[in-house]
Amino acid sequence: MVIDAAWLDGGRHIGIVTEGSSTCVPVVDTAEVQVDGTLAVTFAEPDAETPCTADFAPRVSLAVVPAGVDPAVDLEIVVEGAGVDGGTSLTGVPGPVAGGETDYLPSAGWTNIDGTFVVLLWGSSTCREYITSTSVTGEASVTASLSGIPADKICTADMAPNAVLAVADGLQGVDGVELTLTGAVESVTVPVLGVNAP
Repeated sequence: MVIDAAWLDGGRHIGIVTEGSSTCVPVVDTAEVQVDGTLAVTFAEPDAETPCTADFAPRVSLAVVPAGVDPAVDLEIVVEGAGVDGGTSLTGVPGPVAGGETDYLPSAGWTNIDGTFVVLLWGSSTCREYITSTSVTGEASVTASLSGIPADKICTADMAPNAVLAVADGLQGVDGVELTLTGAVESVTVPVLGVNAP
């Protein structure tokens, strides 16, 4: 099973990529730093009666970065629970400092899978947006189109995270890539943390 990860939200969150049913995304139960500095993530066991599609797709689970983790330093991650058992390495990124409350702004980070990055959006938990397309629009820039929310759809007034996967080809080894999200009320541009591994 592929297990990967990406820094998000200025180092406050990590998106953990696993493979399995696209409708039963694992939920992080605990994320704790071990004595050796490894981040141990445990997924909550799903309800046995929960219906899950039989597909096998990559999906993203969000973990809050605990105190003591410096996003600028390489991090070893081990994951278990909900049928997942394995680990991955997450390369440190300069700049972000974990801690404090999120600013509820979009963010993005590269995984170790060629061309694949995670985008973290915020909004109503019942009206989640998704990415409809991506395109490389410059030497270090990517544009992604969001689905938007139908005007007649009723949405809860909460503010929940929504992590989605996206792919951009042709930016291997490029540093300082920026992502522009379109389709919302206003376009927004954010850095993609890390580097797309060559």
